[in-house]
Amino acid sequence: MKSFYKSIIALIFLCLFGASSISRLSAQTVIGAPSPDPSAMLDVQSTSKGLLPPRMTTAERNAISNPATG
Repeated sequence: MKSFYKSIIALIFLCLFGASSISRLSAQTVIGAPSPDPSAMLDVQSTSKGLLPPRMTTAERNAISNPATG
């Protein structure tokens, strides 16, 4: 009977993990707007504030190993 419960728990875990993974593939994030632009992964909209990227020195930027192309 214990193996039955373990099987059920494993099945539930796999279903939840699978649904979570699938939803991340098409996820879009929006900040400050009701819905994101369909072509954007991240959509930030504001008329009173801006975007503040991380502040780094040239040495700190150059120290990043294998930076992503962008």
